[in-house]
Amino acid sequence: MRRFVLAMLVMAAVMLALFGIAEAAGIDLLVSPEAYLAGPAGTALAVGLLVADIVLPVPSSLIMAWLGATQGLAMGALLAAAGMFGAAIIGYAIGRLGTRAARRALGDTSMAFAARWLDAWGMVAVAASRPMPIAAETIAIMAGAAGKLGWLRFVIAAVLGIAPIATLYAAAGASAVGLGGGAAVFAVAIAMGGGAWLIGRTLRKSRTPADTAGA
Repeated sequence: MRRFVLAMLVMAAVMLALFGIAEAAGIDLLVSPEAYLAGPAGTALAVGLLVADIVLPVPSSLIMAWLGATQGLAMGALLAAAGMFGAAIIGYAIGRLGTRAARRALGDTSMAFAARWLDAWGMVAVAASRPMPIAAETIAIMAGAAGKLGWLRFVIAAVLGIAPIATLYAAAGASAVGLGGGAAVFAVAIAMGGGAWLIGRTLRKSRTPADTAGA
């Protein structure tokens, strides 16, 4: 268990370091991409940046709001969701490809713990983490690496977590709230993630007695 938790923390630290490097280096495309998005290929670039968010420090909330402002609520939300979903799938695939490396680094005991935890809480964790920077990428990769949360369950959880967040940010952009209300929108997004976790936890606990009785 300790190795599993440590691995999660290390991955989160690496993601956080990438954000810091991008800020320090002043990479405009990753810090203030508005000028690049204004071009003829802006929409495609926006979606591509959201996909690249799995490995690059991308200001995803700004980009999703921009999509809502330029494409309207429905199309903006759909494009934002597509980008976020692409990032989630790539993260899961990276984890799958790194399963052997993770097993060597963590050991059989920690990998077994990770598999049990993800089997029990994986869908809730994936859905609840979608609006949370760093956590979203980390959990997607670990879900793939542990190998217990199958593709279908991961996809369902990712879609359930992504759809409301993409809609929220697109609506902020479409209604001209934009970055002016960015802090409030982000707070609502985090609250939605926390609410998803509590709902999933409550539903799981409510099923446990019945499952135990039927065993």
